[in-house]
Amino acid sequence: HTHAHTLIAARASHGSDPMSRLSREEKKQQYQSLQEHKRKQAEFRQELRDAIRCPPKQRTPEQKLLLKDHAELAKRVEASLKRTDEKLKRQAEVEDSDEEIAQKVEKLARLMEEAESVVVYTGAGISTASGIPDYRGSNGIRHVDRTARDGILSAVQMDQIRPNLAHYALTAMVREGIVDHVVSQNCDGLHLRSGLPRDRISEIHGNTYIEVCPFCHLEYIRPFDVSRNSRYHRHHTGRKCRLCGTKLMDTIVYFGEKGKAENVHKWEEAWEAADNADVIICLGTSLKVLKEYDLWGSSKPRGSRPELVIVNLQWTPKDHLAYLKISASVNKVLERLVERLGVKVVEHRDPIMSLPREVAPEELISPSDEEREENDEENAAEGTGKRGKRRATDEEDKDDNEEEEEEE
Repeated sequence: HTHAHTLIAARASHGSDPMSRLSREEKKQQYQSLQEHKRKQAEFRQELRDAIRCPPKQRTPEQKLLLKDHAELAKRVEASLKRTDEKLKRQAEVEDSDEEIAQKVEKLARLMEEAESVVVYTGAGISTASGIPDYRGSNGIRHVDRTARDGILSAVQMDQIRPNLAHYALTAMVREGIVDHVVSQNCDGLHLRSGLPRDRISEIHGNTYIEVCPFCHLEYIRPFDVSRNSRYHRHHTGRKCRLCGTKLMDTIVYFGEKGKAENVHKWEEAWEAADNADVIICLGTSLKVLKEYDLWGSSKPRGSRPELVIVNLQWTPKDHLAYLKISASVNKVLERLVERLGVKVVEHRDPIMSLPREVAPEELISPSDEEREENDEENAAEGTGKRGKRRATDEEDKDDNEEEEEEE
């Protein structure tokens, strides 16, 4: 602590880094002293946390004295520990008993039968049974690799993934007219692969099998992952549009980006479905992202807003607003739900993986295309410079003419 104040005072008085005027040995001593101070501070904080967590009757005289001498600090640390415990509690996966799940599924089925319009929101939890990890679950990407910015799909091979029972069950309910629209945060494309009609789903974070032309908006659906080489703010797929030659882009929306592929993201359809819904069912989503979107009928009066049903193993920020919260896996709930509703689940032929894998020659980007694009950019830059010079010359000529007219 003393060394740190000495450095600050020296820096303020001399306006430069005092470390630069110290000898090698002095710098080493300064560094070792600061490290020792940090170590002791860490030990002190740990002793304080241990004393707080220890039951009052079991505390040693040393712990009691420590808490007494640092009463204000102990209060702040205790409040911090409570917040941490609450956060860990919310992250824990808690499952209802089979009897509770049966009762809640029956209640959900009656609610859906009485509703005029049902909308379903899906998150990563619906795809975990297919082998795709979720994001905030106990084994999710966020806990395995906290630095992963490019999301969930960068950790799996999409060619090896298949839709699961939950995807097929949801598709069956849509085809039967029980569910009107699906809004999915997932970009794994498994809803479409399970046979869900494209006009009944808003994939607000994109689809890994669809690439689009940003110029003429032509869509290309591929039986392979088109986003394998793209990253945050880098969405070119390495192919070009067969009509206009523009580089194709994937439709994935990474954190901090805004989607522009209207035919994939379908935000207008999602908002309209939310406004018309009597029941909104959230499947396998923590709602940490969805809660920020205007998809909850909040513009309606309180008495006429849609009933909210949440199916998720973890806590969500909308649990206290839910008409029904089912703490169970999405697969288990939907399996029982379709049985109760009398809906037959059929595994449809995969409409995406049955497409040919070959890419048309006119869609491939060749080295000559890259070279031509670079030349076009250089020519455009030179043309801009020439036009700029020409405009400057024209202005000078105009000024000269005006001066001559004034002289005349």
